Amino acid sequence: TLNSGSGLYLDLLFLLYCKLLDVDVILHHHSYGYINKHSQMVKRISEALSKDAMIFLSPKMRDDFKRVYGFQGASFTLNNIFQYDMSEYGMHEKYSDAPSLKIGFISNLAIEKGLDIVCRLVEELSSKNLNVKVILAGPFSDAEAKNRFEMIPENAQGYVDYLGPVYGDDKSAFFESLDLFIFPTLYENEAQPMVLVEALQYGVPVISTDRGAISDLLGPDFPTVEADGFIGAVLESVDSMLASDIRRSELTKQAYSRFGELKEISGNE
Repeated sequence: TLNSGSGLYLDLLFLLYCKLLDVDVILHHHSYGYINKHSQMVKRISEALSKDAMIFLSPKMRDDFKRVYGFQGASFTLNNIFQYDMSEYGMHEKYSDAPSLKIGFISNLAIEKGLDIVCRLVEELSSKNLNVKVILAGPFSDAEAKNRFEMIPENAQGYVDYLGPVYGDDKSAFFESLDLFIFPTLYENEAQPMVLVEALQYGVPVISTDRGAISDLLGPDFPTVEADGFIGAVLESVDSMLASDIRRSELTKQAYSRFGELKEISGNE
C-alpha cells in the first residue's frame, strides 16, 4: 500500500529500486485520498508501474483511479471480506415481533463521520415519539464531537444510549442487539469501512451515505443515500420495519445474503 504525504517519496524511490532489480511489483490500494485529490507523486508511481499490477478494493475504486491517473496496466479487485470468520455466518437470528427498534452507529465519533446527522436523527425520533433507540459506540474524536453529543436536548436523551468504545464480545453483543445500522459518513477519503461488513455479517441492514467504495460494498439491496436525505431515508425505513415484522425479517435475510455474496466475490478474486 502507499503512504501519505512525504511518505510517497519513499514509496517512489523503493518502487524504482525494485524496477532496477527487475522485481515484479503489485500495489494494493486502500485509500481514496489520492483518488479524490490528484497527487503528482502518485501519478509518477502509476507511470513507473505501468507494466505491473495494481489491486483495488472494488470495481468502482479501480475505475476511479484509472480515470484520475490513466493507469493502463493489469488491475484486479480484492475486497477485505476474506479475513472474516464464516463459522457463525447466518446464526444471528434477528426476526422479532417486538414493537421497537434499535439503530446502531459505531465509529470514531466525529462530525466528519456523520455524528451531527446521528444527533439530529435522535432529535427527530424524539419529536415523532417513535419507539426507537439509537445506540452509539466508539470514542469521541475531539471536544467538538463530544460537545455536539451533549447538546442533544434533555427530552430526546431517552432515545439514545452511548456505550463508549467496544471490543471483542462487547462489540459482537452490540451488533447482535441491532435492527438497523446507519453510517452517515461525510469523510472525504472513506474507502471501504469494515463496520458495514460487520453489520451485514450479523444480519443487520445498513443505510449509508455514498463515499469511496461503499456503494460497491452494499450492493443494490442497500442503496446509498445523499447526506441531505439521510434522516428521511432512515425514518422511512423505521416506519416500514415498525409496521411489518415480515419487512424486518426480509431486510435481515438481505443483509445475510449480501455478506455471503461479498464472501463469494472475495473468494473468486
